[in-house]
Amino acid sequence: MTEKPDSISAQEIYDTVAHHLFSQGRKSAVRSDGMTSCRYRGPHGLKCAVGCLIRDDEYDPVMEDHGVNDLCNRDRLPLRLIPHLSLLLDLQDAHDDSLELRATTLRRDFQDIAEAHGLSPDVLTGLKFRQVYQP
Repeated sequence: MTEKPDSISAQEIYDTVAHHLFSQGRKSAVRSDGMTSCRYRGPHGLKCAVGCLIRDDEYDPVMEDHGVNDLCNRDRLPLRLIPHLSLLLDLQDAHDDSLELRATTLRRDFQDIAEAHGLSPDVLTGLKFRQVYQP
């Protein structure tokens, strides 16, 4: 995968994903045959926790249906994100493991992730969860 020479810190990842998920207010997922499947890029421009970190020029639809660990093993994860694989796994779990995103559980999950990775949760202080109707 072609890579622009740049890097991103764990704190930048955490802050970016927190802003994204709180402002998006819902999961990036599709429903088929009674099953819900999370998507890096979902319908209506939705993006999951890791999907919001993947630039348009880095995204490939073959990424879908593969966890972030699998993307790394298949050389599909952008190089700048690989040093943060453990953090990405936790952020992906916070998005994917909930039936639907809720402000209280998302805030608690992000507090736990910050503590586990030695990050500052300060970004959460001003974030408001966007309430979105989810049919």
